[in-house]
Amino acid sequence: GGLLLDKTVVSHGGVAGGALDESKVKAKTGLPFESKPAATWDFDDCKNWMIEASKSIAKHWSQQSSGATGTASTNNGSNPAMAIPTGTKDELEGTLVEHTLVLCEYLEAELKNKTA
Repeated sequence: GGLLLDKTVVSHGGVAGGALDESKVKAKTGLPFESKPAATWDFDDCKNWMIEASKSIAKHWSQQSSGATGTASTNNGSNPAMAIPTGTKDELEGTLVEHTLVLCEYLEAELKNKTA
């Protein structure tokens, strides 16, 4: 299985839930990327967004599986075919953030190699 993302995250400006129009939306995390259009983000903004998205996904998974039993839950509402990993919210968040940081390290190394 792959990671299925709610397209409203992207279409509404990211984790912060930015509006499609130019109106201001109250910041949810207080991070700089929330006040900028995604097209103007630098690498750190992208990294911070990925970390915040990981936290949000872990929270969602934890809420979805809170009533489920067994090794992996398929109780995720709109997509019963997607298994939700087991673990506490903190464990899920830690795993996702760890994967995000590994990916970011790889991308950063690739960017440095291209500019060298």
